Formats: sequence, structure tokens, C-alpha cells
Amino acid sequence: MTDIIRFQPWTELEPAVRAVPLLKLDRTQQLIHPYRDARIHLREVHPDELSPTSFYVIQRNLDFQKRLHAELLTKGHDTLHLEGLLEIRNDQGEIWGLMPPVVEVMHEHITHLNAHGDIDYQHKPTTVAVHIINDGLHRVLLARELNRTITVIHVTGAKPPFYALPNGWDQVQTFTDTPHSKEEKKFYRRNDCYALSRDFGVLGCGKPRNTGSGKPV
Repeated sequence: MTDIIRFQPWTELEPAVRAVPLLKLDRTQQLIHPYRDARIHLREVHPDELSPTSFYVIQRNLDFQKRLHAELLTKGHDTLHLEGLLEIRNDQGEIWGLMPPVVEVMHEHITHLNAHGDIDYQHKPTTVAVHIINDGLHRVLLARELNRTITVIHVTGAKPPFYALPNGWDQVQTFTDTPHSKEEKKFYRRNDCYALSRDFGVLGCGKPRNTGSGKPV
């Protein structure tokens, strides 16, 4: 059973989200806060409006999100429609924070293959806004399986950009654990994979990384 400790409304959570730093310090050993001057609000979206930034999800994490969603519904909280941070205690006595998934609008430089037409635009690159899932992919996938909308923290104007590029839903596979190689995980933006990663652990929402021993289910 999961115990609910407290609920922090969005009016209190938003300043804390703006203060989230990058996981790594910059070259001068200073913290960087990518959301400090961004436009941030809660938004209701359907998962098909969003792009994942991962080639994998973990089966046990999906199962956990399904169980948690069902359990918390009986206690008056819908994990797909949170409007703040829900602090909970699990069976092991650990305290975790659960907030809406984070979506960032990234302006990416792309070329069109025009797969459904007969004009070649590959030499005419353009810039488009892409709504990418930064955090909370397992819950977004649950909402997608249920064909439901989900409440997200919607961020526009984050600087620097997110550490991974978008991929398609058809590229997301279910794994037993975190895959071994970079190529199996994401389209990373930099060789230093987590140089641009946001540290949600300061909100109590982080967790230890998995082992890297995963295989597809």
C-alpha cells in the first residue's frame, strides 16, 4: 500500500521547477537553471501530440505506474491528471515525489523526406517546434495505451536545450532493464550524454539509474 504524505499545489511547485538545475555544473562550476526564464504552465494534451526522446521503456516501471494509478484513484488522486506534486511513501518506507510529466518545446533544425509526395525537399532545411517528453515517459505511455489525455508541465524557452532529440512512438520498445549502449537508448545531442540533463532529484522526484543490463521483452 502507498501512503499519501502531502500534496503541493502548482502555485508552490512552479517556483521549485524554475529552480531545477542541470545535473552537471558548467565550466566555471556554477549551477545552470534551464527553466528560470522559460514559459511554464500546466497543459492538458493527448500523448499523440508529443514526441518521446527514448527508444525504450522498462516493463517493471510500466507495471508499477499501472498499479500506482489504480491505487491512487481509490484515494482521490489521478496520476494522469496531477496539478502539483504528490508526496508518497511506498512499501519500503521510501518517500517519493510524483509530479506531472515534463514536456519541453524544442525548435529543431530538420529536413523533410516527403515520404508521401514527389517533391524533394532534402536540401531545404527548416526549423520546427517539437513537443518532446523530458520526464514521465512511462505515465505518458500509460495514457496513450488508455487513449486518454494527460496533464503535463509544459515548458517553452528552456536554455540550454534538452539532452536528447525526438524519436517516433514506433521506435519505443519495452525492455527488462536499461539497455547497454547509447545507440539503444536515445538520439543523444552530445557525446557527454547527460551534460544537458535536468536534475529533478532536487524536487524529490529522482531515482537511481538502472543497471544497463536490459534486453527487449
